[in-house]
Order: sequence, then C-alpha cells, then structure tokens
Amino acid sequence: MTPAEALDLVERLLTAAQHPDVSRVYRYDGATSGVALTYRSDAKAFFSPMPGKVGVQPADLPEDLGRWTFRGNYALKMLVDLLEAVRPAAVTGWRTVAIDKIAMKPAGIELSGPGGTVVLRVTSGGPMGLDSDPADFENWRLPEGITV
Repeated sequence: MTPAEALDLVERLLTAAQHPDVSRVYRYDGATSGVALTYRSDAKAFFSPMPGKVGVQPADLPEDLGRWTFRGNYALKMLVDLLEAVRPAAVTGWRTVAIDKIAMKPAGIELSGPGGTVVLRVTSGGPMGLDSDPADFENWRLPEGITV
C-alpha cells in the first residue's frame, strides 16, 4: 500500500460514513499530503502520512477519547469503526499506534496492504472552542452496506 492509496481509501471511507457533524472530507495540499475532515463548527481533523520509516508501537484507543474538542481521537475512532465494518480488500491489517517522539497516544494508524505499510498521523485544529456537543450524535451509527 502506498501513501496515496492509503489516503484514497481513508477519504472514501470517511465520505461514505455520512456523519451528521462532518461537513466536508477532502484532500489537502496535493495527492499525498493528507485527508482532512471539517466539522460543522469548522473544527478539523487531519490524517497525514509519516515520511519514511518511523518507529511505532501498538497503542489502543482509550475508552474515554478525551475532550470532544480534540477531534483527532474521534476521527481515528470513526476510521477504525469503518475499517472494521467494511473490511476493505486493499487493507490486510491495521492498528492504532503510538509514533516515536510524539507524546499523544495513539498518534495515528498503521495500514498494511499489498506492497507495504503506511503510517498516518492524526491531528486536529481549527476553532475547537466553538465545537458541537457529542450528545447530539450519541445515536448515530455507520450506514449499512458501505463499500469502497
């Protein structure tokens, strides 16, 4: 799997999710720079490929994902849920990971497929102080029959 293939897959999965708080899923800064989610409040989460070989260790998502205003963990959880539900043929394995020299744990996801493994770092930004209330989306579920 190449970084471009991983980002294509992530973009398609997150778009197919149709989360009611996500207003836009898009590629930014070219084909291999990353995928961004923009929420209704204009808060953002980003998935960006890590360059070269980076040290990673398995790091599970915690039960408590932290403040809702930090969208990275919530976007990562949505992506993991999508991978588990859809099981794309292009992905032979995935795991959330800690990335060497990055304090946040987990800091991203490792996607494996034919031809290689890609590590995507997850970050967040934007006006997070004006963010949505997670209670508004407690009953939201992934749509049935998502394919990518």
